[in-house]
Amino acid sequence: MAKTKIAIIDHLNAAGGLIRFSNSLAFNIAALNKNIKIDYYINYHSLNDNADLFRNPPGNLTIKVLDATRAQSRFGRYGKSILEKTFRIKKHNPLIDELTKKINGYQAIYFSAPHMSQWVPVEGNKFGTFHDFNWKYLFGTPIFSKSTVEFYESELSKWFADTKPVVSTNFIESELKKFYPEATYVPRVIYLPSLGRSVVQNSESSLKILKKHELNYPYILYPAHFYAHKNHLNLIVAFSKLKETKDFKHHKLVFTGTGTDHFKKGKATKYGLEKNESDYDVIGLGYISNNEIDAIISGAKLVISTSLYEAGSGPALDAWSNRTPFIMSDIPAHKDQLDFFNIDCLLFDPFDTNDIADKMAFSLKNIDISKNYSEKADLALQKYTWTQAGQQYLQMFLNN
Repeated sequence: MAKTKIAIIDHLNAAGGLIRFSNSLAFNIAALNKNIKIDYYINYHSLNDNADLFRNPPGNLTIKVLDATRAQSRFGRYGKSILEKTFRIKKHNPLIDELTKKINGYQAIYFSAPHMSQWVPVEGNKFGTFHDFNWKYLFGTPIFSKSTVEFYESELSKWFADTKPVVSTNFIESELKKFYPEATYVPRVIYLPSLGRSVVQNSESSLKILKKHELNYPYILYPAHFYAHKNHLNLIVAFSKLKETKDFKHHKLVFTGTGTDHFKKGKATKYGLEKNESDYDVIGLGYISNNEIDAIISGAKLVISTSLYEAGSGPALDAWSNRTPFIMSDIPAHKDQLDFFNIDCLLFDPFDTNDIADKMAFSLKNIDISKNYSEKADLALQKYTWTQAGQQYLQMFLNN
């Protein structure tokens, strides 16, 4: 009997949480059922930049590099290079042409981030995870150009006509229904599990990573790409206020993610981040590998997310699974996530720099309380793993 075939399409030049999500989903679904065959179609640069995630795939999971993506700029992230260089809407788009030719004969066809891509006109049972709709808001400055937003909107009408949508929180479900009531299918909510405790935590390799990045001081970590909705400015101003207290004069603020190395060293001020390589208290490491970020999370005194808009908090899941103290903004998706996992977490108003500074100070001064929150959070996360989430995805693929 022929095996059931599933295609997972991960064609964007992705980074950070998005690639970790799609990788975990593919590997765990393959492990759940050996009687299915999964072809994982991936962007060349995503695979190259995150090679550590793709070692030793299950025997029924085949990694297939999309040839058209080899010519992309490696610096484009989250569809930026797709929109600005290779993959604008045109009659003969090489990537779309390649997918259209290769994707056939599958019982289920799954797109990891269709909302940031040109519609792919393949026939079959199509699914996709629509992570968020942050271009619907203006967070001070636009995240995407006007032409990019117009591109998204023109293609989403096609995606929602023939693709069954998945979202990761009730909040994003409400956003999808609000912005796209014409969608053919009702969205399905499947929460994002933790990626699991880091394999490098408290190990010799972890110490080497911290030494490599010269992280030999107490630090607060914000692992987030440098986009407007991530709200770095208010965190920088809040950190400058925190530093006015002598208890925290030796602490530094560390950023990781795409664009965060614009200033590799800077000083937090009430105006923002001042470029200052001699008297610095903010470090920008840029985009780093998955093993490196796991080690840096586990070594932090505190991990924080000041984001204004999310589907849910990836930094929270990573921090909690490493039992690292964590605090975050009180936005709807974060509260939704806390309710689902039944987790207690210190929250703050992301627009109030005094509140952010106060919550950072409380967490650092009461480290036993902070650690206890994360230890309990880790135990809560262990009740909902990729086994449960993968089963929901697999059931959807096979029964729809």
